[in-house]
Amino acid sequence: MARKFVSEEKLAENVLGGIVDVCVDMQTRVKNVSVRFERSLRRKTYITPTSYLSLIQCFRKLYQFVRDKTYAAEQRYAKGYAKLLETEASVTKMQAELKAKEPQLADALDKTAKLIVVVAEKTTLTSEERAKVEIEEKACNIKKDEAEAIANQCTRELDKAKPALAKAAAALKGLDAKYVIELKGNNNPTPPVMLAMKALCIMLGVKGVLEGKAGEKKMNYVKPCKSELLSLGKSLS
Repeated sequence: MARKFVSEEKLAENVLGGIVDVCVDMQTRVKNVSVRFERSLRRKTYITPTSYLSLIQCFRKLYQFVRDKTYAAEQRYAKGYAKLLETEASVTKMQAELKAKEPQLADALDKTAKLIVVVAEKTTLTSEERAKVEIEEKACNIKKDEAEAIANQCTRELDKAKPALAKAAAALKGLDAKYVIELKGNNNPTPPVMLAMKALCIMLGVKGVLEGKAGEKKMNYVKPCKSELLSLGKSLS
């Protein structure tokens, strides 16, 4: 009876056999205690099949609770890890954009400095030439405003990148080695977890394994992720 009900939880055969043995042993012990109790105090207690079924149902509820809790933790870890990868990619992209604009800013500032020197030299010229200088001064101010606009844009993008980088660092500190160990032992990862493993392998240059029948082969990243990346889980602790 225990095997029939507990087998619905789809446990491994060796685990299922152990649980069935424990249930039978507990029921037998309770019956023996009931007999001794009657002999000692002359009070009759009844151990019925319903009691045995209650024991089995109690185990199943406890097992389902722990299983659901573990699955929820796995989902939180997968979502957090995917968010970490997304944030890291965004920060890298913004850093590259800022790096590309640094030469433009340096060139604009250099031109502005040269124009300011020219304006300073021409302030002693005649009024006719002063008018020309004023025109050049306006052009210089325009260039200066453009340079300041580029500088402000760089500053704003850097300010956007800083919270994302801080969030990525906080997410990395929040990773727990036990979640990596649990994930490594999971033989049937969910699609979000498989997606996170694939992203991690691609980002760190780990090649996937081509599996399947001829003409239907697909790239598998779960095995290389477990063997080459998740084996480093102890470094998080």
